[in-house]
Amino acid sequence: MFGLFDRRRQVTDFPPEPSAPPSPAESSPLLIRRAEAPLQAASPGSDGFARQAPVSGADDSLAQPTLARSPFTPSRPVQAGDALIGRAAQIERAIAAIELERTHVAIFGERGHGKTSLANVIAGHAEAAGFGVVRHACSAGARFPDLIGAVIDKIPARFLRRPAPDAALPAGPSAEWTVAEATAVLERIRSGHVLVFIDEFDRLAAQNARRDMAELMKNVSDMALNISFVLIGVAEALDELLTLHRSIHRNLVAIPMPLLTDADVTVVLRLGCKKLGLRLDPKAESLLVALAHQSPYAAQQLGLHATAIAGRRGSDTVTQADAAEAARLILEETRPVFAALLDRLPLERRSPDGIVWADLLFEAARAPCDGFGWFGAEDVAVANCATDLGTLTRQETGPLLRVRHGSGRIEFNFTQPNLRNHLLLRGAARANLL
Repeated sequence: MFGLFDRRRQVTDFPPEPSAPPSPAESSPLLIRRAEAPLQAASPGSDGFARQAPVSGADDSLAQPTLARSPFTPSRPVQAGDALIGRAAQIERAIAAIELERTHVAIFGERGHGKTSLANVIAGHAEAAGFGVVRHACSAGARFPDLIGAVIDKIPARFLRRPAPDAALPAGPSAEWTVAEATAVLERIRSGHVLVFIDEFDRLAAQNARRDMAELMKNVSDMALNISFVLIGVAEALDELLTLHRSIHRNLVAIPMPLLTDADVTVVLRLGCKKLGLRLDPKAESLLVALAHQSPYAAQQLGLHATAIAGRRGSDTVTQADAAEAARLILEETRPVFAALLDRLPLERRSPDGIVWADLLFEAARAPCDGFGWFGAEDVAVANCATDLGTLTRQETGPLLRVRHGSGRIEFNFTQPNLRNHLLLRGAARANLL
């Protein structure tokens, strides 16, 4: 192996297991299943930069994490590999696709699942190995000429040969690039390999723009050019993200970003607390893991607030009370976000089948689900609830759920990002579990 593989290592220095922790299923009424063993965190190259001496007169307090510089970053993508938990398999698959197979990559999943974080870590590995890296984020309503023109402008000059004297190519901010013209420029990439990361690709709404992008990627692959595209966007399936040529399937590796396991969420919380010099009480851990319900975003958000609350107390331990206070804080902050949606349903009234709507939503929120949040009526701890779940897919009830027919059963999912976690917090508060 060479290149990216040579420069990678795995971080194994996770926080130690707490002594005789209670079983998650026993310690928290919210936890819905025992998760698989965690994947290790990805990390930067083993031969990375040597630690520099502090600059004279500089504030060296920034060298260590503080509560003002928390490792929990729900509002920002992860930049360093050691902070990206549970994604080792995705990192290795992307690296193999780019380096060994010379294919393009599509990273897709729901909001808050860590797509941009994964792309950042891959880009960091690539830069360390000498790849040229271009980063671009699509704007709403962007067209193919806008997208590819911006990408070409960002390709480092050292990777491009000079154009032929008679080459007539678009120029300027309003240039109308075609697929053929873009291909001609990318043919000029000489030694080395360029990776182009295009984030928010789902904002490229026009089907002809996605079709042109797929055609360009096919041209690049067919001509064996020294460039690979990494597309990042919100989608549940690859065909939602890109209008595909049949023949491009062999040139494109799809990397879905599912929810984390409970065990991975546990590592996220323990590692963050360790970086802050805090101990995570086992009961607090169980409550936070249950409320996060495998969501990377929720785990980061809960960890941020719980550690901040413990820090304000001057404590070196995050307690169950800190975790509960963090949950209440997030609940109140998110109430306005979902108020209009939830106000369409009389939550404290009973459904036609005699189930209190608030109870049904709480049980649906904590039901076991697949990596993209889909669950069946049989997964919900309420008997004979299929009809009522179906009612929640109607426009007059929000809708709060969407429905699909697959895998031999009817499956449901929540209609908005983070609605599941809000309902978990709401139900936990209603049941006096916080």
